[in-house]
Amino acid sequence: MGGPMAAIGIGANIAGGIFGAMGAKNKAKGDALNIQGQMLQTMGQAYQLDMQAAEYGTRANMSDYQAGVAKINRDIALQQADYALAVGDVEAQKKGMEWRSAIASAKAYQASSGLNVNTGSAVDVRASMVELGTYDQTVIRSNAAKVAWGYDIEATQNEAQSALYTMQAGIERMQATAATEGAKITRQGLGIQKQALGVAQEAGTIGVMSSLVGAAGSVASKWTQGTSVGLFPNA
Repeated sequence: MGGPMAAIGIGANIAGGIFGAMGAKNKAKGDALNIQGQMLQTMGQAYQLDMQAAEYGTRANMSDYQAGVAKINRDIALQQADYALAVGDVEAQKKGMEWRSAIASAKAYQASSGLNVNTGSAVDVRASMVELGTYDQTVIRSNAAKVAWGYDIEATQNEAQSALYTMQAGIERMQATAATEGAKITRQGLGIQKQALGVAQEAGTIGVMSSLVGAAGSVASKWTQGTSVGLFPNA
């Protein structure tokens, strides 16, 4: 029985070594595929962070543009406020000239009518005309000031809006920088994963060789045992 059992043992050891080598090879391949999948995921994450950085950069540029537009609108509003005051002043002066002309005409009419222009109702009439003229000028300047005040409010709002856009641009640039740094750190993981891939592949090769070497050793041992009992008489 020793001879046949020894032969069976040799065959089993050879088969075991082959299957062990195949198993080690398949396991190494599976580990390598898993690591490669992780590497693809890492590259995808890094690319996504790059896209986020680009998007934040674009937003920051747009915020800068909007801040610039808001500043221009502020300057325009301030100019309009100055213009409104200037127009009001011109109109008030014009109205004053009209009243002075009217007062002069009234005084001439009073004189031509034989009235004493320096006493009584003649003076009172002209004084009333002066008050009306002053009132008209005050109303014109007041209306102009209201218009200018509206433009000043608009300018203040645009100034605040510009500051908000500028602050927003700064935040977006910080986010872009963070995303870029995140992409850089993520890509650093690729180096480690490449090393892991090499280790997995090397481990697979070692596993295959170990199984084959182990099988060869067992076969040699069985061969020696078989020879000693006369299983292989020609050996």
